[in-house]
Amino acid sequence: MEKIAVLSDIHGNSTALAAVLADAKAQGATEYWLLGDIFLPGPAGDELLEFLQDVPVTVSIRGNWDDVVLALKERKATGIVDAKQAEHLALYRQGQYLLETLSPAGLDYLSQQRATAHVTKSGLNIQLSHNFPDKNHGGGLYWQSPQEEFDRLCADHAVAVAIYGHVHVQTMRYATSGQLILNPGSIGQPFWTWEALRQNQRAQYALLTFDGQGLAGVDFRKVAYDVKREYAIAKERGLPYLELYQELLETGVLHTHDNELLAQYNDRYGYEEEVRAYFSRQDD
Repeated sequence: MEKIAVLSDIHGNSTALAAVLADAKAQGATEYWLLGDIFLPGPAGDELLEFLQDVPVTVSIRGNWDDVVLALKERKATGIVDAKQAEHLALYRQGQYLLETLSPAGLDYLSQQRATAHVTKSGLNIQLSHNFPDKNHGGGLYWQSPQEEFDRLCADHAVAVAIYGHVHVQTMRYATSGQLILNPGSIGQPFWTWEALRQNQRAQYALLTFDGQGLAGVDFRKVAYDVKREYAIAKERGLPYLELYQELLETGVLHTHDNELLAQYNDRYGYEEEVRAYFSRQDD
């Protein structure tokens, strides 16, 4: 019997990741699969990779936020800034925050990640992706999405189990052809639309058990962690959009695409000036 911890969407929350790794170890996990979005908007950088180096991560997929970080690294090299919308400026400012502290080894780690992967366990062909195998960003795989969108995950009929991340919602469902589809949820940003469920902001991951007959169990784990400690770390490190991060930690509400609100923060804290100064300084 083998237990595998499936981790996704850490989003810079080292406190939540530490709690999840401790829980997975206590549950007897012997292997770890990582489905991307390691950094941002939380404050953690290289320490996330240090945590992950302490466990046997055998599969690691690149997420859309990971691509954003790599793209902003290139923008830093060219000095190009195009932040016409408040949400784009917010991405620049958060990327700046990470790039100012993340080591070259951390950036190399991101650049070396695959877009998708296939593994075989107990005779099952398992596909791992952040979102769709050919598109790691955008919508399409929320619980209310049309069945044909989920069927895209299993277009390769050799796949018996498709596992994806990105939408931050623990999910189990099936393709039209019968393949199993799973989402482990999010470690750093669990997402709920139903208000009563939104009170449960514990970190999420999935623990898969394999035996000689196949997939013997799927355990959607929820792990409590010290939210106040995570906020204190963010405050101490000068995380931009700190108030919004606190709201996210406490309520699960995210404002990534709220241009009106983000514009207020950009103006209040002078983020546009900071971004333009940083990305025009080609000194790295």
